[in-house]
Amino acid sequence: MMDYTNTTAELRDSNIDTVVISVGATEQFGPFLPLHHDTLIAELYEIILYIKEI
Repeated sequence: MMDYTNTTAELRDSNIDTVVISVGATEQFGPFLPLHHDTLIAELYEIILYIKEI
């Protein structure tokens, strides 16, 4: 797995052609929703897109 600690040369040589861009946020909606509600939605999109690739 590549992350922000890798160099651009390592990324280029890794042959990875997929990028995951986080679109979630952490906001407090009140006492009735979890703090990571937006992140949960982003994770569901990630799962759906992954399943479509299989």
